Amino acid sequence: DETGDPDGKMVWETAQHLQLQAPWIGWTLERMIKEGLTGAHVVAFVRTCPLFGEDRIPLIRQGVVAHFLGDYVQAIHILVPQVERALVNLPPLAGRPSNKGHRTGRGVMQFKNLNDLLAKDEWPIQGEVGENLRMYLLTALAHPKGINLRNDVCHGLWSAEHFTEAASERVLHVLLTVAMIRAEKKSEGDTEHSDAGPPEPWPDAPAE
Repeated sequence: DETGDPDGKMVWETAQHLQLQAPWIGWTLERMIKEGLTGAHVVAFVRTCPLFGEDRIPLIRQGVVAHFLGDYVQAIHILVPQVERALVNLPPLAGRPSNKGHRTGRGVMQFKNLNDLLAKDEWPIQGEVGENLRMYLLTALAHPKGINLRNDVCHGLWSAEHFTEAASERVLHVLLTVAMIRAEKKSEGDTEHSDAGPPEPWPDAPAE
């Protein structure tokens, strides 16, 4: 755009579409819950994605349960960092580093942040689908001209009224979108990496 931001115009336009589409996400989730969707189904699906390690499943479970119970403050605060961690795990699947030199230049390494990971030249998923996914995640999570969920939440910029059901539904949608990513088979001898396993029994609501 005119400010020199290569993603700025598209992020702004994408954000407008996402705001218009938000009610449909809510209606769809409401219908799916009426048809039998539970937090256990959500966690079991996330678990099949290689980007989410088993050590993250308890936190994801807690965040998903919080959403289903209407505790949107807890759900958003728990799930947003888990999405970010999953995206940090993405570059190594494509043979790329997930860390970079610290800006102090003192020989210290640090993990790339979301703006690094979602830059067009860093994004490892190719093609139109990959670019659409990058733009969605950048708009939803990490661009000031978009919804910017991750930055606003993690920097403490949201007051209580921002933690709405719609915001939590957006985070849940982002979580499930990232969970659709799969490792590509490289050769006949390779197998797709996955942390999938049979879902363990757990209650939809924590025991009192």
